[in-house]
Amino acid sequence: MLATPEKVILLTPLNQNSKSIAYFFIRRGIRLSRYCVGHARAPQWTRVHLYRQWRGMLDKQFFVFRGIDHASVGRIREKLLDSHRAYVRREADVKMLHGGPLYDAHECSIGTCLILEANSESEVRAWISSEPFFNAGLFAIVSIERWGWTYGR
Repeated sequence: MLATPEKVILLTPLNQNSKSIAYFFIRRGIRLSRYCVGHARAPQWTRVHLYRQWRGMLDKQFFVFRGIDHASVGRIREKLLDSHRAYVRREADVKMLHGGPLYDAHECSIGTCLILEANSESEVRAWISSEPFFNAGLFAIVSIERWGWTYGR
């Protein structure tokens, strides 16, 4: 979570040992971008309901991007690798969480796989359309799927 002085968070404890919803979010790396206010003496079901509302507002969606290369584009890939790495690491609305090359049985790079975090698929498509490998026409096959990240977060 990136903390900025403009974003103030006020959350009340969920239980007696003073764990808060903010602590719950921060431990999971979820960015809190709104003022969140709760009441400590509210019934448990109310706090759970509020938590679900906040969770829905704050969670971004995950997407898997796969790009399979055209045949014999290894040299183009090597030339663009530095600009590709700089692009996927920059701060943007779409955030790359994991990524790397795809390999065939002979250990030759045949494409790219990225796990992205964004608000919508349209944001991902706009981000991919500016990506150096995509602009150079490196990919023969491109797919973007929404992914429900359940385990290993």
